[in-house]
Amino acid sequence: MKHISVITLAVFAMAACSPADKPSETPAPASAPASSTPAPPPAADASNPPAASTAEDACGKAKYADLVGKPATDPAVPPASPSVRHITPGMQVTMDFRADRLNIRIGVDGKITEISCG
Repeated sequence: MKHISVITLAVFAMAACSPADKPSETPAPASAPASSTPAPPPAADASNPPAASTAEDACGKAKYADLVGKPATDPAVPPASPSVRHITPGMQVTMDFRADRLNIRIGVDGKITEISCG
């Protein structure tokens, strides 16, 4: 009896994972002529950066790029917090990747050497 219940449950689980039926395609209305040329791509908008660059800068590192080479004590450097790491030489850090975390690498001379997300 247990085996039948398990098999029935497995069948229902597999049925829930099956792809949905493809919707039927309806023909275009007669009043709308079919176009053989594709529509041109939308014009690039300088105020709206592409998604790839936004994903690469989820932590906002671009606005801190000018801090590289400056002392870590500069007032413009964001303080260490759960979303900002100050990484000094020899410091142990976790290897988990968080796209929203700002990493500020500081050299032995106390100057910022790199700013990255992670």
